[in-house]
Amino acid sequence: KAFRERVVEVTIGGLTRWWRLSGRPITDGGETFLGFRGVGSDITDTRQSEARIAYLASYDPLTGLANRTQFQGVATQLCARAQTGGEACALLYLDLDGFKSVNDVYGHSTGDRVLAEVARRIRVAVPVDCDAARLGGDEFALVYDTSRVIESPSALADRLIRTVAEPFESF
Repeated sequence: KAFRERVVEVTIGGLTRWWRLSGRPITDGGETFLGFRGVGSDITDTRQSEARIAYLASYDPLTGLANRTQFQGVATQLCARAQTGGEACALLYLDLDGFKSVNDVYGHSTGDRVLAEVARRIRVAVPVDCDAARLGGDEFALVYDTSRVIESPSALADRLIRTVAEPFESF
């Protein structure tokens, strides 16, 4: 049976490639199927670009954390469940005091490294069931269903503050 614009994933030498194929069956003039004749295009670059765009729509490229839009969707969903189903959720907000002076004194590249390190520390410090995000600038937030995380919100906030407040030695 003929096919058109079929996208297939192919692994060649350990690398994943994406091909778009169209073809029609060929026969010996009778009922014997001989194979397909058609065209194929390597669309790997396009697929990778589309994946990157989809990633950037939901995640902060500097820190790898969810962005404001992604976070708002998760927070809205958890808050709605809490309101209708009585399942409690917690929202923690973290703002880095004095961060503007880091950019002013040491430059934006150093500021970016500090933000990336803060995000790394947040990922390490919080339980897996917490959704962490960089809301923008030096603002971060966490939201989670409290029934899935044993630690109280205030205890988690205290631990998070201590973790982020550790000295930054390699900057």
